[in-house]
Amino acid sequence: MLLCVGDFFGRNNSDFEMYRNSSSCVPIQTFVLGPNKVEHIAFYQNGPELCPNVTCLGKKGVFTASSGLRLVYLSGRDATSTSGTSDETEFNTRDIEDLQATLAMNQNFTGVDILLTSCWPRGVTTYAGRPEVMVGDPSDRGSLLVSKLATAVRPRYHFCATEDVHYERLPYRNHRVLAEETRHATRFVALAKIRNPTRKKWLYAVNMVPMDQMEHSELVKQPPDITECPYSLDESSGLVSSAADSLQQYFFDMSERGDDRQRCQGPKRVQLDGDKRQPHYKRQRTNLPPLASCWFCLSGSQVEKHLVVSVGNHNYLALPKGGLVSDHLLILSIGHCQATVGLDKDALHEMESYPCVNDCTFCDPPLLLFALYFIRVTFKMALCKFYKSCQKTVVFFERNYKSQHLQIQAIPVPIEKRGSIKQTFFEVADSQNILLDQIPSNSNLSQIVKRGTPYFYVELADGEKLLHRIRGQFPIQFGRDVLASTKLLNIPDKVDWRTCVLGKEQETLLAAEFRKAFKPFDFTL
Repeated sequence: MLLCVGDFFGRNNSDFEMYRNSSSCVPIQTFVLGPNKVEHIAFYQNGPELCPNVTCLGKKGVFTASSGLRLVYLSGRDATSTSGTSDETEFNTRDIEDLQATLAMNQNFTGVDILLTSCWPRGVTTYAGRPEVMVGDPSDRGSLLVSKLATAVRPRYHFCATEDVHYERLPYRNHRVLAEETRHATRFVALAKIRNPTRKKWLYAVNMVPMDQMEHSELVKQPPDITECPYSLDESSGLVSSAADSLQQYFFDMSERGDDRQRCQGPKRVQLDGDKRQPHYKRQRTNLPPLASCWFCLSGSQVEKHLVVSVGNHNYLALPKGGLVSDHLLILSIGHCQATVGLDKDALHEMESYPCVNDCTFCDPPLLLFALYFIRVTFKMALCKFYKSCQKTVVFFERNYKSQHLQIQAIPVPIEKRGSIKQTFFEVADSQNILLDQIPSNSNLSQIVKRGTPYFYVELADGEKLLHRIRGQFPIQFGRDVLASTKLLNIPDKVDWRTCVLGKEQETLLAAEFRKAFKPFDFTL
């Protein structure tokens, strides 16, 4: 795996065209950060895959590599020195809070393996020698926000660039001696520009074992030349707490009158096929922090709310951009969560289904109706019943790979094709050298896949489950490829979602039509 920090593009980028048009191939999986300069933004407009084997991680985020290494990254310049707001090439305090709030969701958080930033952290040379070739006082250079981020996320390695200086700082502590439990050390490495005339070091190779796979005693072993932390260890705690304290509940009103008193307060009587159950009180929705830059965090500024069709306590339903069919749905978490294996218990219960013997996870026998008095209706159960009323079955799949936010795809297939679905998945997987395993229908995904591990997961309406553990490359459109094949939906020209995108007016109309059709099955109303 190759990681690039600083400016990936330069003044003359003609050589990159041979990789973009696939006449040459990048031999190793490469990850780059977002743009630092306005003139480079145009190179990032066609999606995260800049060319085969070169992926843009984006402006900021948390990323777990296939090896298990956990990275936090932040690109751009510090906006607090200018307007205080931020665009694609700048970051501000809110961006740092978003990152820390994401990590704060893990109560057992101890640090990350790698921190990638474009900017230097301010004060990094404190207690250590200064770079010999840097012009000016290095203590006045860099970003205070990056210093706070580095203090909070406690990386084992922190790599950065943009100053055109090679500097390897002595390792520093991430704890107060005798006052706190011993933690791992951080090594700061700044790299110069590639092919610089003075041959300053621009490449750094390191062989790392993910920290969660190391013995604790080995992880916290202190190097003999270690120094105190160059930043204030108090800086991160205040930022983390302020990020957590500033979170607010987000209620999205789906009622026609805009009155959410009936949606957010109990008691409320729920009906199922005309049969009344006992009143129950609705729980408050999950207080998970959103990421401002995430397209799917419901309270974020990027989400396209005209596509939302139903909102529960912890998850919501929405139409996708470029759906494979008109009733293609997404199940998403309200707060920021990367994958199903990262959901808390309540959010998972609201989303998941309970297999039954009638070829549908939500069916009509009296025994099941009786059981529903005691178990919660879930989004998967409601969708199964809705699609069954339309003479369709449903395929749920999730790709936890090159995705920032949890997305469960729900795609209906004509009921007469239900016997071909599993076999078609195996056939397409074999043709693409993908090892797809069938796992027990009563298994819990989190028991099989470790948190942070990339995977592709399929769940059929009868409860059968398929799993592929992603190691290395994986075709992004694999799920759509299978369902669009001639044996199932027979729409091979719609594999790429970008060819299926509709205008906002059409999307709004489609969402309204689905919302009306789904209303009898919507347990959130």
